[in-house]
Amino acid sequence: MPTATATPDTRSQLCSAVLAGPADRRAPQALRDRALAERKEHLLVLRHALATSAPSGFPAGCADRAWHVLVAADDADPEATADVLLSPPVGLWLVRALRRLALGLTSGPRARPDLGALSAVAAAAALRAGVPFQLDVPVAHGVVTLPTVGWFTLPPGPADRNPTHLPLRHDGGRFALDTPVGAPEAAFQRVDAHRCATGEHPLTAVLEDVDPHRAFTDPVPPAPLDERGRARWTGLLDRAWELLERCAPGHAAELAGGPLTLVPPTGAEHDGSSSAAAFGAVALPETATATELAELLVRERQHGKLSALAGVVRLHEADATPRFHVPWRDDPRPLGAVLHGIYALTGVAELWHGLRSGLPAEQRADAEYAFALRRAQVRAAVANVLGEPALTAEGRALLAASAHRLDACADQPSAEVVRAVDRVVAEQRVLWRIRHVRPYPADVSCLTGAWLERRPKPFRLQVRAEVHPTGADLPEVDPSGVGRAPARAALLRALATGRGMPMADEVDAACARGDVRAAVAGYRKRLLAEPDDLQAWAGLALASRREALLTVPEVVRAVHADALARTGTPPDPLLLADWVGER
Repeated sequence: MPTATATPDTRSQLCSAVLAGPADRRAPQALRDRALAERKEHLLVLRHALATSAPSGFPAGCADRAWHVLVAADDADPEATADVLLSPPVGLWLVRALRRLALGLTSGPRARPDLGALSAVAAAAALRAGVPFQLDVPVAHGVVTLPTVGWFTLPPGPADRNPTHLPLRHDGGRFALDTPVGAPEAAFQRVDAHRCATGEHPLTAVLEDVDPHRAFTDPVPPAPLDERGRARWTGLLDRAWELLERCAPGHAAELAGGPLTLVPPTGAEHDGSSSAAAFGAVALPETATATELAELLVRERQHGKLSALAGVVRLHEADATPRFHVPWRDDPRPLGAVLHGIYALTGVAELWHGLRSGLPAEQRADAEYAFALRRAQVRAAVANVLGEPALTAEGRALLAASAHRLDACADQPSAEVVRAVDRVVAEQRVLWRIRHVRPYPADVSCLTGAWLERRPKPFRLQVRAEVHPTGADLPEVDPSGVGRAPARAALLRALATGRGMPMADEVDAACARGDVRAAVAGYRKRLLAEPDDLQAWAGLALASRREALLTVPEVVRAVHADALARTGTPPDPLLLADWVGER
């Protein structure tokens, strides 16, 4: 089975095509070629591993027979075989199988069906290519799945008679699964792809609800949708696709140019996401609107593209330390995850930019707000890592391409919307720093001493700090339990989009309206009663616009706490913030 090695030229072409976003129509085919090459490389590793450490009870020569059938199928019809190999369940199975072999987990009830799925992959490719064969294929949860082809459902029987493998025969025309003697014939169901044919770019999507390897975590039992459930998701996809075709044709073309597999909710925590091992697959959430599904499809395709690119191009030096702030997450992120988020949300911002004019009039204000928010978040994240020395030239090119794509989104949001999202992003940053950035105690003590002695701030002191990923020593919510930060964001959004004001605390409402005096007085009062009220600190920063509270709130809060511990009297937070902010 031939594989392809990426050359410097192909790596450069792939990088430029991916970073350009949907404007470059070379990307889907280039990514498909890269994913296929990687899949074949993994299969070669698996074949070698199975030859040296086959699982207990594995039929002698089973892996070799499957491999020869797969190679014959690839020779007869490379495109059909590629479709099978690129099926998301095949990618997920392959990663799990290699992991199982690497850990030496070659025995136990799951080993044989997990590792033996190579036979099912080979059988599916041979069926697609018209190659005769006879192979033992694995049975899992009473089902034999043949990726991209269909599945056999075995009739229920006694637990002690449930086979783990069954012979599958194909004479070049007909194929049949040999069930145990005396057992009824297994029912076969073909894969039924859904086609969205509206607009210029027809989309073909598979609803994968049977293959045990469809979930991004561990294998799960089949859960075939009934007619109503299938109609629900296909109808939602049709509506989402109509939006994409009309409002984001570039992203629609990109999605239509590659595989798309939708995995209905499996109860796993990865619903509403994708996996690097399953290019083209999206785990659906429990509920979604057409607009939310359109956003999900665009976002996860961007993640898939960047994962494929990262297989051949280094965007940054190895660094898995979660130390960076991004405005769409409450936890510190490693550099690679930051780049993924920047790239994915750049695509999402482009989508919302198109939706501003394509949605019904009553939804356009929300689309404008969503575009402005995503754009502000991405720009803030780019600024956070722009000077990071661990970035490679390609990583810096990603940041430049993202900035260029955002700048290309014409028709700026209203000034009121821009102000609102800037405040939301600023508040999220303040809370993130209070939770996760820890000033060095010695530096805090030095500042506290100077404050209590009414001396000027030590100008040469650069307060050192560390990022703590968990923030475990701080409360997860404010002491009141109200959760005022999300409330303030909702208020700001309502004011910016002309929606009715939701029920809210009067101090937070004053902050959102821009009533600085009332908001500052209210937050000061809260901090006097509860100095650890993190939401009050964030609200005070937002209302007062004090530089130190917006840029180093963790330092102001730490000195405040130290002074209170030493004297029993809390400092005035604004006076302290002004002092810390002295230059």
